[in-house]
Amino acid sequence: MRYIAVFKTREPLADSAEDDPERLTLESSRPAATELLKTIRQQRVVTGFSEPYDGEGGWHLVAKIGTHRFSVFTHWTGINNDDYFACQPTLKRGVLGSLFLSAVTDERLRPIRDALERALIQMRVEHLQWLTQEEFRQVYCDGRPLGKPAA
Repeated sequence: MRYIAVFKTREPLADSAEDDPERLTLESSRPAATELLKTIRQQRVVTGFSEPYDGEGGWHLVAKIGTHRFSVFTHWTGINNDDYFACQPTLKRGVLGSLFLSAVTDERLRPIRDALERALIQMRVEHLQWLTQEEFRQVYCDGRPLGKPAA
């Protein structure tokens, strides 16, 4: 299954005078994405850019592990009316693969999931949980409460 990391950072979100909610959401997740990229690099994972790059509502980083390239999308979620973030890894497959093949939801995502797990633990994030795509949809889109993290 495809796993999505949901977590809180120890640092509170910075105050902002930003009036645009989309821009505020984007800027709120920048520190978490930047720290994640830095921490993944410490694992000697090859990354494609020196900084995460902004995308639709969040930040992307590219990582190469073995022969696979992965994209990780990090964004603020507001799950449980709180400042949760999500990291959504995907396998990069090029334009044609992205257009005509279904999303990868199998063990090929294991290397990036393991790298993210190590990085998030090293970052000392709080309330880390791994959700399936369906579980994430339920808490993010449908507003269902997020369960308690496993001990």
